[in-house]
Amino acid sequence: MNMPTFFRHFSILLIAIIFIGSTFVFAQDDQSTAAPKPKTFALNPDNLGVIGNSVNLFSGDVNLPLNLFTLPGKNGLDVSVTIAYSSNIQNVVNTWNLETATGILGLGWSSDYEKIVVDHKGTGSRHDDDFYLIAGGASNLFVRTGTVTDNPYIYETQNHQFWKIRCYPSLERWEITRENGITYVYGDKNSNRNTVQWGVKWGNWIGSSAETTGQQQFGLAWNISEIYNAWGDKIIFEYENINSNVGSTSAGKQHTEASYLKKIKDVFGRTAEYFYGNKYGDTNPGPNGEWEYQEPHTERPEPDAYQEMYEIRYLDRIEIFDETNDKLFSVHFTYGFHGTGNQAKRLLSTITQKNADSKVLPGIKLEYHPAGSIHAAALKKIILPGGGSAEYTYSVKNINAWRDFVLTSPQPNSYKEPRVWIANNYVVVTWRNSSNQLKIYVYGLKRN
Repeated sequence: MNMPTFFRHFSILLIAIIFIGSTFVFAQDDQSTAAPKPKTFALNPDNLGVIGNSVNLFSGDVNLPLNLFTLPGKNGLDVSVTIAYSSNIQNVVNTWNLETATGILGLGWSSDYEKIVVDHKGTGSRHDDDFYLIAGGASNLFVRTGTVTDNPYIYETQNHQFWKIRCYPSLERWEITRENGITYVYGDKNSNRNTVQWGVKWGNWIGSSAETTGQQQFGLAWNISEIYNAWGDKIIFEYENINSNVGSTSAGKQHTEASYLKKIKDVFGRTAEYFYGNKYGDTNPGPNGEWEYQEPHTERPEPDAYQEMYEIRYLDRIEIFDETNDKLFSVHFTYGFHGTGNQAKRLLSTITQKNADSKVLPGIKLEYHPAGSIHAAALKKIILPGGGSAEYTYSVKNINAWRDFVLTSPQPNSYKEPRVWIANNYVVVTWRNSSNQLKIYVYGLKRN
């Protein structure tokens, strides 16, 4: 029996970067007991330095972090707001937004906050759950190792970090004390700051149902709530959750559709407040028919049986206030679009800073490759406030690592039911006969 032809074809995006220099001049203030002055991207030389190392030489992707501003604190507690770009968008750019909608900053850009999430495996019991810390674009699995006398669960990280991790199930609260003695709190249903994202279960079952009898809320994600040190200094986070009832407005429990960072308060009482705009959707399309999101289930009006999670907002601006609530400055974002209809992707085009008097300061400009290019909608050029710029040029590199191979059924012909596993440089094929005997074949990658 002949099997389909197998081949492997690899391509790597190679990137060239062209720099245009700029000059920065800094003056350092004398030390003071007052809150240190904020640092913004307008005169941050680190951003230009980061661009020079923004290309992953293994994958060819652009991975670019941009620090928007920092509120220096004390005793190790600074508030630093950074956004990040990844050019690995080729599987997203031409896919409809029901499956691959963009985040609050548009295609390729993200501004994530730390949180703990659960893999509940479709069951309501906590005994088979896996918990992960999501931070810095990576996930870190927790392993339960015991229970303390005052009832919190004890966890350790799978990669053996020297952290003290405690979970308080009745409070929906996690506490992680790291090597430097600083404690990070996640969740806490009593915070009154929407730090828990909720799901709904029925006993040991989690799924789609409009049945209201037996509904129970359970924690699905625990957002970073506060960070404090041994001296009582504290950073506090507040969120706005979009919650929806399941099955009935009057009797149904609420689940969380989206959670948006609303406010950060630093150790001196200064705040960074986030303001959002509404994305274009199927009920409010854009001027050129853009649909940035689509509700997965519209069979019946809300509240329905489904616990969907999707974002309907984009980040418009961040306003920073001092401890007396006087505005210090603000950071604003503007956008364009790539594509049309339900494949329209929002593109971040400018990042500008305004001072306390709303005067516009030099900003960051972003350009993207047009439709039809090698890497459409990927970042093409970034122009920094001081005049420095970097341009990204993408090309396709074909690697001679392909082969055609025809698989034939082994003798005797009683072997059937082939199963194929494809790895990076080899293929495993198994055949089974009526006596449940198994033959295994491994095919390696032929190199020229």
